[in-house]
Amino acid sequence: MLFGRDRQLALNMVTSGGVFVISFGITFFLTPYVVSRLGIEAYGFFGLSNNVIGYLQLATVALNSMAGRFIAIEFHKGNVEKARKYFSSVFFGNCVLGVFILIASGGIIVFLREVVSISEGLVWDVRCLFGLLTVTNVLLLVFNVYQVATFIENRLDISSMRNLVSKLIWLLVLVLLFGMYPARLWYMGLGLLLSSVYLVIVNVYICRKLTPGLFVSMRDFDWGCIRGLTLSGVWNLITKLGTILHQGCDLILANWFVGGAAMGTIAVTVQVPGYVRQLFGLMSSSFAPSLTKDFAEGRMDRICAEMGKSIRIMSVLVLPVLTVLFVYGDVFFGLWLPSEDGRLLLWLTIAGCSEFVVNMPMEGFWNIFTITNRVRGSSIYVLVNSVVVFVTVIVCLLCTDNLTEKLFVIVGVRNVFSIVRGLFFLPIYGAHCLGLPWHTFYGYMWRPLLGMVVTIGIGVCARMVAMPDSWMTFILYSVVLGGMSLALGMVMIRGKVTWKS
Repeated sequence: MLFGRDRQLALNMVTSGGVFVISFGITFFLTPYVVSRLGIEAYGFFGLSNNVIGYLQLATVALNSMAGRFIAIEFHKGNVEKARKYFSSVFFGNCVLGVFILIASGGIIVFLREVVSISEGLVWDVRCLFGLLTVTNVLLLVFNVYQVATFIENRLDISSMRNLVSKLIWLLVLVLLFGMYPARLWYMGLGLLLSSVYLVIVNVYICRKLTPGLFVSMRDFDWGCIRGLTLSGVWNLITKLGTILHQGCDLILANWFVGGAAMGTIAVTVQVPGYVRQLFGLMSSSFAPSLTKDFAEGRMDRICAEMGKSIRIMSVLVLPVLTVLFVYGDVFFGLWLPSEDGRLLLWLTIAGCSEFVVNMPMEGFWNIFTITNRVRGSSIYVLVNSVVVFVTVIVCLLCTDNLTEKLFVIVGVRNVFSIVRGLFFLPIYGAHCLGLPWHTFYGYMWRPLLGMVVTIGIGVCARMVAMPDSWMTFILYSVVLGGMSLALGMVMIRGKVTWKS
């Protein structure tokens, strides 16, 4: 029976996973619906616009990335006034940053055709979409600090349900607009803007209920808090820059080197890995509130126990997801997007996400780098690694004229370097931050690797006998294969991490 923190951890993970499944289901049905009405090239600009705005938001990372940590630690220590100073300072700082993003986005909208290749008939729609997405992101940025309440009180389940309602609002708006009016690309942006207005209102309300001691006041604005957060968070800015170089340039590189249609293909293939990454990011973040509280209380023994638990749980969860994807992925894509080449989409997906076998069980270590305020080492590594990856991709693209090979270069090179990161950097640097021997976590890494090889091998053999040809048989075979993978994973979660001072 689960009590206290374990019960809340289970609730956080179940709600996060449930919301993920529903969100994936929404995207699953919505993507072919939108692609059939807009075309795959137009759909690709939705992902590209989000990426470009993400580049502009780099300016906000230094201030915001460590805000939750500092506010939560001061709050747990009983220093509510200090926590409120951080809270108010972040809010007003984000207002200034929001103005900067609006001005920069306006310039990009004016010169959009000089930045990316756009078909003549899509120019106005892409500009409107970009403007709506900019306003949406600025709105969320300004009120971003209000999300800290659910983190402080370890009520990420409330946060998950709030995000689910927002997703449903977005779906409802799109269905109404596409159903009642001629298809336009900017509907995607309008739906997100309306759903974000809901998020802002609910975030403010929840913050006032859970943490009434935290509110915005100009009297609490403190340049010292801004300076401290920025100096600490600048390393996360470097990490973000490295992440953009590492995986955020896929669409724009496809647009430049292969063309608009190929960019649309990449946009589709990154969706499944993107959702897998989002799922495990949500799962690993469920450990962050308790880890932050343990760090504030100096409980290193609990931190290490939680990390051992994180590795075991994440290892189990990754097995069924990736096994089904690798074995029956072509069937999934063929049924989902019958107008596209299912096998090409599968192999591009595998080329881009096979690193998850290694990295997803270790996802929780990004929490450790943040709560211990040891992000400098990870940031430098990510940036250097990402520059090497970006240069390697450019060189490889210039060395081939085959369009299909260029697609595999864009997604595959990054994947290889990610595997190296998961095998060496994360476990070794993570152990270093916790004061543990460098080899501590390697005992937990071979289990998901072995389990993946075994289950994929069994799945390939089963595929020769039973090949799904409809949604019903695909779901049936996937449930059986996923259940087998899950059972095997449960056998592999024994053992725990011990801490030595």
